[in-house]
Order: sequence, then C-alpha cells, then structure tokens
Amino acid sequence: MQLWKFTTSLAYILFSHLLTCFVVVNVNDRMPDRKLYPPLPDVLLDNLTYIPWGASVAEICLVTLGIMWLFLCFFHKHRFIVMTRMFALMGTMYLLRCVTIFVTSIPCPNVNKECDIYPNATVWNRMYRALLIFSRMGIAIMGNRTCGDYVFSGHTIMMTMCNLFINEYTPRTMKVLHMISWSLNVLGMYFILASRGHYSIDVIIAFVISLQLFNNYHTIADNRITSVRERRCWFLCFPLLHFFESDIEGPIQYEYSTPLSFREKKIPDFTA
Repeated sequence: MQLWKFTTSLAYILFSHLLTCFVVVNVNDRMPDRKLYPPLPDVLLDNLTYIPWGASVAEICLVTLGIMWLFLCFFHKHRFIVMTRMFALMGTMYLLRCVTIFVTSIPCPNVNKECDIYPNATVWNRMYRALLIFSRMGIAIMGNRTCGDYVFSGHTIMMTMCNLFINEYTPRTMKVLHMISWSLNVLGMYFILASRGHYSIDVIIAFVISLQLFNNYHTIADNRITSVRERRCWFLCFPLLHFFESDIEGPIQYEYSTPLSFREKKIPDFTA
C-alpha cells in the first residue's frame, strides 16, 4: 500500500514540476522590458555586495542538501513515507508557485543577467524549452537561464524542505548534522540574494511558506485529524494528505536499515 502512495506522490510532484517549467517559460517570454522597467528598490539587495558567482554557490548548497536528504531516505526504515511526504509537500509548493509567478510579472533584479526571451515563440517551442528545464531540474549550473519567475524562490523552498526533513527524521542528538543542514540553508539563501537571483521578498516568502506548510502537514499527520470540517479546510493545501496518511499511526520513529537488509537499528533520542 505504501508503495502505491509513493508512486502517487511521485507522479504528483513530476506533474507539478513539469507544469511549473511550462509556466516559467511563458513568464520568461512576457517579462517586462528591462530598458523601461529597472529593478525594484530592495533594502537588502541595495546593501549587499554583488557576487556574480553566488548563484553557483547557492546551487551547490542546494545539491548538497539534496544528497543529504537522499542518504537519509536510503537508510531510514520508513523511507517510502519520508519520500511520499516530501513529494506531497513539494508538489503542492510547485502548484502554488505556478500561480504566484504567473499572475504578476516583476522586473529582473539583476541588471547583469542575460535573459533568453522569445515573445513570438510557438507553443511547441515553449513546450520543448519547458522539457529542457524539467530535465535539468531547474538548476542554472546545468544550463538553465530564465527570468521572470521571482515570487517566490523555487531554490529556497527546495533547500528549506530538505533541511526541515533532515532535522525532522534524524535524532536530536545529531546536532552537528543539523547545524550543517541549517548552515547550508542559510548560506544558500544569502548567496541567492548576493547574486541578485531573487528579490528579498521572494526568499522570505518561500522560507516562511515552506516552514508553515511543513509544520501544518506534520501536525495533521501526527495527530490524525478526522473532523470532516478540518478535512475540508486542509483539502486545498494538501489534497492527498488523508490518502497518504491513512494507515500511519502517529509520529515516525528513528529507525534505520538498508533497503536490502532485514536487520533494523533503532536509534534512541535521549533528549526527548
């Protein structure tokens, strides 16, 4: 049953990511003329030294957090539950981001960035470019170069979600791991701003929404809310939550094993 839930969540995030890529391409092609619309005033960006290679450092932080999360999933006994929850949350965040970047076009915050804009592109051309972004996971160091998809930051939600999952599903005694995870998250957000990849509001909103949705999802999942009214209330944010969590009772324990091992190890949390 859990494998079916994992498969559903994987399809959910792949669909959400692909739709986001298509929206990003369309937003990129209708970005405001940079000669007529300069970057908006931003208190943080106006006082941060511009670092042209900051975007690469931010994506290195993102990739590192992603690898750490994959290691967690590999060794966690309940790896399918962890991955299902991650995909459910990220899929919802991607769909929300589709709406926010589509409804309002904002000038590029980086006057030095080159944007490949094709205002007269056909639908097929945009679909092709969306597939390229999808195959490259939206990472600039792999060749993606788009503008206009600012409110809110996709890189920040990915870093924050990986960080939160690493902290949630490892014992509190692993303080060094948690410190490294949080440091990468904060450094990644700093270099996003220093490279003028996003406005400050993009990063702040992405971090706050990620934290809030993560906490809300786990509060519902851990406490088994069954009220019909509450189910309806959270349906818009987590349309598949009660399907994913239908046979999970309470918080997940700190239990680890390799996928091919029959021996399991439970790590006690002495600080609980």
